[in-house]
Amino acid sequence: MADNWWDAVEEEVEEQQKFEAFRDYIVFLIDASSSMFQRSDKEAKTSFDTALACALAVSRNKIISSGNDQIGVVFFGTREKKNALAFEHVYVHQELDLPDAQSIKDLELLLSEQNVSQLFEDTIGSSSKDRTKAIEQGLRTASNMLQKGAKKGVSKRVWIFTDDDDPCSGTDDQRIAVRAQAMAEQDQELEILGMSSGSDPFDMSKFYERVMRAAEGEG
Repeated sequence: MADNWWDAVEEEVEEQQKFEAFRDYIVFLIDASSSMFQRSDKEAKTSFDTALACALAVSRNKIISSGNDQIGVVFFGTREKKNALAFEHVYVHQELDLPDAQSIKDLELLLSEQNVSQLFEDTIGSSSKDRTKAIEQGLRTASNMLQKGAKKGVSKRVWIFTDDDDPCSGTDDQRIAVRAQAMAEQDQELEILGMSSGSDPFDMSKFYERVMRAAEGEG
């Protein structure tokens, strides 16, 4: 009986150590095109507001629930650029790191502005140039950020927030799908959080279903 009891204790300790060692890394990849800042008659918040609010809520939760998890925030489709790879139209707002009081405050300040779109346009700006390239390089930037983190015991995820369900305008451009497949090979998970644009629902079948198949290793 004593041996069984001790075995049970050891198993519990091992499970607890595994839980404590596990880390969750998330990069919020947020579309910064002008449509994300449009406000419909029925909605008080823009799609950009909603995406930022999600990043803020997750960051707050991570501070309370875990001391190991890291959050990053990246905008794509921007006028200005700020990223380690010097890509155009990609702006790293927050590097992948442990969320803290300052990172929370930065998101709160941006969200608290009465005219977020004007503040954003004045400081970072939106761009409609090279949409496909901006997304692909946004993914490369996010992937690069995740690669710099720990190698073991880590869930690595990229969440794309966008209201553009057809960034390639119907063309058969494979760059984003190829990038998604490369990320999958590096154990990086991709999730598309499609946001409705006006009265039109986000249609995954136009483009992003192919991307998700590639991200899930289905080619």
